[in-house]
Amino acid sequence: MTSLAPLRSTAQSAACNPQDIANHHAAVAVFRKLQLEIATLMQAQSEAILEVAQGVVISSLDDGGFFGPTGFLGKRMDKGQSAIKSILISGRRLPMDDDAQARLSEIETSADAIVSAGHSMVPLLEAGEIRQATGLYAEQSVPAQVVAVGAAYTVSSGLERQVKRMSLHCR
Repeated sequence: MTSLAPLRSTAQSAACNPQDIANHHAAVAVFRKLQLEIATLMQAQSEAILEVAQGVVISSLDDGGFFGPTGFLGKRMDKGQSAIKSILISGRRLPMDDDAQARLSEIETSADAIVSAGHSMVPLLEAGEIRQATGLYAEQSVPAQVVAVGAAYTVSSGLERQVKRMSLHCR
């Protein structure tokens, strides 16, 4: 009797390593999480500006206590920085090419700039200097966000294409 199992070439078997596919998926998840954390930092900054400018609180309770717009902003910057550092650590443990590792460094630098701008905005907003805080947001946070999100999107979309090709090749 003949075997009905499909014949695979040696090259196809090597390319169809389930661990490689899982690593690609994990790397995509890392970059998507970084995008989300960057967006959360940006939202906290814009909400704080709006809250102080309009005198209306739109941020909600955080950890069971109300901190006000500037307290919430400082707390969110700290939490976001911690979350980003954790994601970066897990991302650096994954097997990635040099370009992806370089993009992680770009994202880290951009995230640090966003956090720094957020912390600098707190005393400005407390003093009612909304224009200066908005200028800081526009001049420092927005360009850093563009770099971070661009880097994360570029790598994650490239990795997603690779995973799709690997999946099709292994069928």
